Amino acid sequence: MTHQMGDAMSRKIFLVALALVAALGALIAALLIRSAPSAPLETSSVQLPEQPAAELAGTKPMPMGEPAELRPSGIAPETELEILRDAGDPAAKLRGVKLAGDRQQIACGEIMPTNARKYARFIWLAEANKVVADDGRGEFAQLAPLCDGKGLP
Repeated sequence: MTHQMGDAMSRKIFLVALALVAALGALIAALLIRSAPSAPLETSSVQLPEQPAAELAGTKPMPMGEPAELRPSGIAPETELEILRDAGDPAAKLRGVKLAGDRQQIACGEIMPTNARKYARFIWLAEANKVVADDGRGEFAQLAPLCDGKGLP
């Protein structure tokens, strides 16, 4: 009889522990959902065209000079999409973008990644398929003269 009472008590403890773990999991899930950042309303999102990645991989932007074809960021849609792909964040937002260099393969402006709440300066190097954001680590400062049409120091 004592053995049966011990088994019943073990089951009760197990069920209480299981209920506590489930409640804790639900609480953590609710907190994660509530803490997810929401996008600011003052900027517009960029929609990527539905094209296979292999088709887009080798494309380079062709800057368009017609104002009707420019995005709110100030550049052609194809160039904007290329910058966002190279940044690794197709849903990021750009603003104040200017093309630089003789072949216009360098762009400078501001980018707001989807996981951030403010814009940061960036430089895009088309031939290197690279976006360098001003994160305070120095690489941006080394490349910044390219935005002014100057060479690297």
